[in-house]
Amino acid sequence: MVVACAGPGITTGTHLLGTHTIDRNRDMPYLLWVPEGYDPGAEPGYPLIVSLHGTGPTEYSTEFVMQYGLPAVLALGEEPEGFDFVVVAPRGLDAVNWWDRGQPNEVVEIVDEVAAELSIDTSRVYLTGISTGGQGAWHVALRHPDRFAAVVSVAGSGFLTSGEMNDAVCGLAEVPVWGIHGENDLISLHEINRAEVETYEALCDTEVRWTTYPGAGHYESWEMAYRDPAVYDWLLDQTGG
Repeated sequence: MVVACAGPGITTGTHLLGTHTIDRNRDMPYLLWVPEGYDPGAEPGYPLIVSLHGTGPTEYSTEFVMQYGLPAVLALGEEPEGFDFVVVAPRGLDAVNWWDRGQPNEVVEIVDEVAAELSIDTSRVYLTGISTGGQGAWHVALRHPDRFAAVVSVAGSGFLTSGEMNDAVCGLAEVPVWGIHGENDLISLHEINRAEVETYEALCDTEVRWTTYPGAGHYESWEMAYRDPAVYDWLLDQTGG
């Protein structure tokens, strides 16, 4: 349920709070950003970005989700001019990676819930994430490649966490992916991430767009990426899902 979107008026340009019910004992809260000038009758609807946070405290909080990546840029009002996306940022299960405990399915169910209440163009649903959330974006998209038009992974290679890579990862080969990484990342090493992506490209006969930020560290990579208009222009060039 999108808590703050009941009724004809929708507060725009701020983070609203929604809650997805997983089961009787568990919820997955999420932050929601609705662009200024939102038109509920817009056709074909607004593009949607799903943003996955990285690893942090043992217990995640709304404040933690808002502190980093795209939610932080939006909270500061530093998104590029003309930013006209709806953004949803789920809060993952405490101390659980995005690819475990059925979370990829929960992320897709949140997309469905938001699309049922807001005017969303389901052919332009995009997935992004930072650090472990950047890795998670690859895994979530692999499990649901028909639901996402493109992926932007920042400071997190695709299948670094899955052990030996095999042909199963090629289910993602038709989904455009852009990997962004800081050259001086000492938390998620650039060389290892780049090599992982190159292995995926060779195995699956596909090409990942790749950007290295010279001199940038772990945190700087997403601080730069989500302020770059080129990222959003590229997303809008991708349709499908």
